[in-house]
Amino acid sequence: MFRFWVVAVLFAFAFEQSQGADRYVAMFEDGVRVEANEIQGWNDQNSQTKIGDRVLFDPGNHLRWMIDREQPVGVQPTMYVEFGGGDRLAGEVMSFANGLENPYEMRPQYLVVKPMAHVHPPELSDPVELHVTMDWIQRIVWDQVGSDELQPGNLWLRTGASVGFRSLRWTQTGVTVLTNDGVKQFLISELGELHLPKIDPWTAYGEQAVSLSPDGDARLIQLIGNDGSRWTTSSKRFQPRSSGDRNRPEQWYLLIQPAWSLTPIWLRFRTIHEWRSFVPTEVPLSNFVPDSVKHQAVFGHGLDWQINLNVQRGMLQSLNSDFGWGFGVHGSSELVFELPSHATAIRTKYGLDRSAGDGGCVNVEIIGNDGQSLTKHLNLVGSETVGEMDWQNLTIDRNQRHRITFRTEMAHEGRPKDADPFDIRDLLNWYEPEVRLDLSSQHAETTARSIRRLPGLVGWTISTSDVHSLKTKNVLDVSDPYDPQFRVVVRSVNRSWSLSRTAKIGDHDAWLAIVASRFESHSNSAIEVRIDGRGCGEFDVPVRVSMTDPEPILVPVEQYQGRKVSIELIVHSSDDESWIDWRGFSLSKDRPGILTIFEDDDEFAFLLNPQKGIVTVDGSKPYSGAKSLGITPESAGNPMIPGLNAWICEFPRLGQYRYFVFAWKKTTGTKLQLQLAERGRFGDGHPRTDGAFSIESFLRSDRRIQTADDRGRRFRYCYEQGVATTQSPVPLWMNGDLPRDWQLVQRDLFSDFGMFAVTGISLNCVDGDEARFDHIYLARTKPDLEYLANFLTKPQPATP
Repeated sequence: MFRFWVVAVLFAFAFEQSQGADRYVAMFEDGVRVEANEIQGWNDQNSQTKIGDRVLFDPGNHLRWMIDREQPVGVQPTMYVEFGGGDRLAGEVMSFANGLENPYEMRPQYLVVKPMAHVHPPELSDPVELHVTMDWIQRIVWDQVGSDELQPGNLWLRTGASVGFRSLRWTQTGVTVLTNDGVKQFLISELGELHLPKIDPWTAYGEQAVSLSPDGDARLIQLIGNDGSRWTTSSKRFQPRSSGDRNRPEQWYLLIQPAWSLTPIWLRFRTIHEWRSFVPTEVPLSNFVPDSVKHQAVFGHGLDWQINLNVQRGMLQSLNSDFGWGFGVHGSSELVFELPSHATAIRTKYGLDRSAGDGGCVNVEIIGNDGQSLTKHLNLVGSETVGEMDWQNLTIDRNQRHRITFRTEMAHEGRPKDADPFDIRDLLNWYEPEVRLDLSSQHAETTARSIRRLPGLVGWTISTSDVHSLKTKNVLDVSDPYDPQFRVVVRSVNRSWSLSRTAKIGDHDAWLAIVASRFESHSNSAIEVRIDGRGCGEFDVPVRVSMTDPEPILVPVEQYQGRKVSIELIVHSSDDESWIDWRGFSLSKDRPGILTIFEDDDEFAFLLNPQKGIVTVDGSKPYSGAKSLGITPESAGNPMIPGLNAWICEFPRLGQYRYFVFAWKKTTGTKLQLQLAERGRFGDGHPRTDGAFSIESFLRSDRRIQTADDRGRRFRYCYEQGVATTQSPVPLWMNGDLPRDWQLVQRDLFSDFGMFAVTGISLNCVDGDEARFDHIYLARTKPDLEYLANFLTKPQPATP
């Protein structure tokens, strides 16, 4: 009861002090605080964004932090992913993917997370899921049943049972762990918490900082959402946006991309509670959890220490000022931090919290490695006084970490007569503690690791000398103006560099594709390709100029079929602006941009499920090649043909398509039809929405503003020629008589049916004698259509 009374009084005091304040308060590098009821200029790219009379992103006087006082404080998400280095994503982990789904757009392994916040582009009304790389994850919570303390190598089931493990492997729907009792498997739906094997949070921070600011010249920006998320991006991965009524802050957005996110994130401006901005070498200590904590109190045993909050889970405030980050403690306490060996200095401010008023009395001390005080303040009384320890240098020892202790004690000796008894209002805040790092000694190796993790370069070997000559840069890809993407591009400080790998050329592989391109603003590079030491040509890196992917670099490899070969790429740069966007590598039977559905395949007849029709594959005067398909009335089809899962869209990327090519003929009868299965269903059936066939999954992983419509369902994704069907629903009737001889058909599937996924095909003779089908392909672009016509199997002459 006494503790409740104390806390109630403190809260009432804090509430009284906060009345009448402006909505926003900001601190700049020059130490000036600015308050305003609204931010100005966010909606105008030709003007500067301001708070009061200060430019928010002034390179000469950077924003240090900003707080929206009207947002909720101290929100704790119930489900989240926690990263080493300080970030946290509020949301639910749904599944795992290996990142190899599309060889033309390689990705690292990732988790699919349904975020609590709305992070989708404004043009997309439905919520999206985020793809989160496995790097740096230290904890996942679905249902908090374990301890608040991080315990690496342990998981808790929703039932409360705990399991320790030595290693872990993800599956699409769960995890497989090696325990002392053997191998165990758990579904994601069974998991309450998962604490991953231990990672060094300082190393995680360094690797993320290099990804976000490769040259260290970009400031890092940390955003605290009103859902409890913490997002760290950089000025090179941050862009103000607006949509709709640009004068309303509710229509303002922040386009960002943390190092752990594989896709950009659209944050709503009005959902951000706190902003922090800092250089990568001066990091807020509150990004890191203390390695150990001690707390002793006479009263207030439930007032636990807090990160970026006071012990009452309110804002960090002295009597007269707000602060951007820090720690809140009560009574006698110790926060012990293990700083990395490349930490060179530390600084902080401290003071009693505003809710303590003129009460409270504590001794404050910061202790270094050798047990000596870096600073000491005795008998600190009242929340008006804010003490400060300016930068204190740390002894450099590359083989030893620093152990720094932040200590507070209830003051006894010399305590003022009118001070509170005991520790009732000993509520101390450590304000804005920072650690200065010397990243230069680790920058080269960290950069090398980051480059090797770039998705398009995974699997390639880069020599040590070459990898240390490489540089990266963040670029905003606006080739799709409605869905801009942040990309990491690479160049070398040398004019030439090389990478190599071994690969097994399959028995049917005909093409090697190197998926690399450059943006128009970057200079040309040439890539020389060698297979087993033999030169296969030198190719200019293609330019990305539209929403449709440029053609990859293609090398024919039929002569190497069935062999394991060594592939070497030698990159020749023009100048220091020869940046390359590496995306993938593939070996395939079909030329990228073309997908064979049927051409001379004897097994294809067995893939179709005859209904009343009979399917044959024979050499009866085919349109092209040596064989064609024969169908007797009525039809044969399969809605789920193995290997056929092709997205049809307006601006197809590699691995997606837009055009359809086929040949057909029928000598007697009234009509013939060709129908495509859409996500595992024919006709008016409801398409499957699981796994790879989910339209939402396609939108999340690709160009997200494209949406499906009902054109295809209206026509049942079916083409018809001959006497038109009059009963509803009708197929898409193509003007013309029944084709008595071979007729080549080229259709724009997107124009005909909208965006959908082709998973199968049905061939319908309808009536009369046998119908013949041949030369069935999907094509990505019009040049791919031309290639089909000019270079693929030559059509046989039709019967006179």
